[in-house]
Amino acid sequence: MDVTTHTFETRQSTSLKDLLFRNQQFNNKYWREILSQVANLVSDELQIKVDVISPFGFEVSQDNHFLGNTLRRFYCYIAVEKHGKYSKDFIAVRFYETLYQYLSVLNTRLLDDFVAIILNKNIHLLNEPDYHCQQLDKLIDIQVREINHDLLTDYGNYLITSLTGLFEQKIESAHFNKNLRYRWRTYQLYVIQEHLFGYLLPPMTNEEQDMFNSVFPLISNKVNIFYHPEEAYVDASEKEQLILNSLIMSRISQMMIAVMGNSDDTIQISTMAYHFDQILTLNIDHSIYEKALDFIKYTYRNFI
Repeated sequence: MDVTTHTFETRQSTSLKDLLFRNQQFNNKYWREILSQVANLVSDELQIKVDVISPFGFEVSQDNHFLGNTLRRFYCYIAVEKHGKYSKDFIAVRFYETLYQYLSVLNTRLLDDFVAIILNKNIHLLNEPDYHCQQLDKLIDIQVREINHDLLTDYGNYLITSLTGLFEQKIESAHFNKNLRYRWRTYQLYVIQEHLFGYLLPPMTNEEQDMFNSVFPLISNKVNIFYHPEEAYVDASEKEQLILNSLIMSRISQMMIAVMGNSDDTIQISTMAYHFDQILTLNIDHSIYEKALDFIKYTYRNFI
């Protein structure tokens, strides 16, 4: 099935209860239950083990108020075993088709809000190319990973080793100076590192705290740049350059040293980055690693 051929009907009547949106908040628990059901359906159909997680990226903040904001980007990370009989692209398409069918029978506006789909690296626009996104418009990004271990551990390893990605200015931060989309992701990954490892550093100075607070208004989840990618090519401002050099790189550099700890129990974590074909490797004290990984898992599971 060609995913670009899907047409969505007018947004459904709000006279029936929409279980995915309750009390002006997104029902994340129900969303995860739906994805688990879809994963089971795909698993039964293809006779392979399929796992799924759906993080937004701010679970480590432990601030559920984010679910009351306008969520626009929905990530579905799927794990299948290596050396499977189906390609990752086929599995991504089949997962989306099954999810589409599942949501179609529910009384939810979510399906109608999706205006773009990313299947692995393939972007599918569901409206005309000159379409300008509206307030409720959303994107769903489905990525398939071939791994032989727990998916949430794999995701946790990605967040942890993103410290290396930021320090070496790989992945998103490599495009910080020229691209809005990757600046937004750089800010988000940096804030995650503060939640994971900031406790290892001295408290921020007043100047650093002011710069840190100024990061959040700079983060956006708009999806219009997928219809109009030229809008993302905006040079970083002097303020943003200052934040990168005087706050982000300064703190990240200190974290790279701090995560080594003071013991001889150091391990090396390596994983493939999410959304980039780059291996990220970090040497880290075993206990610091376990604490960060447990925190990622705990905050993800309780972000409902």
